[in-house]
Amino acid sequence: MKRILVVEDIEVQQKLIRSILDKRGYEVFTASDGVEGLKLARDLQPDLIVLDTMMPKMNGLSVCGLLKNSLGTKDIPVLILSARKTEEDERLYTQVKADAFLPKPIDNEDFFSAVERLLNTADS
Repeated sequence: MKRILVVEDIEVQQKLIRSILDKRGYEVFTASDGVEGLKLARDLQPDLIVLDTMMPKMNGLSVCGLLKNSLGTKDIPVLILSARKTEEDERLYTQVKADAFLPKPIDNEDFFSAVERLLNTADS
């Protein structure tokens, strides 16, 4: 069973994402801030990380950058979800080596397609 870590500080968003993934048969772990998410990512070594950008304690861009520059976590795909979607924001997502980006509010089918693509790419 594929393991997915969802790092999202807004409880209703976290529950929505968990529900989408649970229905598809994934094992889902959650964190409510960047520091907790970073620790869980290192400890769990999930198959995919779904990461919000604006969170308390440490923002998603910092978390992604640290994950992608660490030998133990650099190969875990990261899907960034954010309400911020300017060209500058997208440039920042690329700089921190995020594997994919989707704007909020999320479209369930687009979200699931991105999850499947990233998990299949990681298996290759």
